[in-house]
Amino acid sequence: MCTKVPEGVKELPVPNTVAPLSWLIGTWRCENSGRGVYPTIQSFNYGEEITFANVGQPMLNYSAFSWHPELKVSNTIKYMS
Repeated sequence: MCTKVPEGVKELPVPNTVAPLSWLIGTWRCENSGRGVYPTIQSFNYGEEITFANVGQPMLNYSAFSWHPELKVSNTIKYMS
């Protein structure tokens, strides 16, 4: 699921270099819990939300937010690339 920019917020034109990736722009949130399975640790569930944004420059900004659904512990990662 991806949400669009809130009403009233002015969107800048996406540069031509970013246009092929413009379908990613927005916030994507999992509807169901993910499942992490690794051979060396106990399996776990998680939730995840990622955001791709553009502020008119020839790049996308990326941020990720994940959480443990039972423990309510979160982790946030933000990248600009």
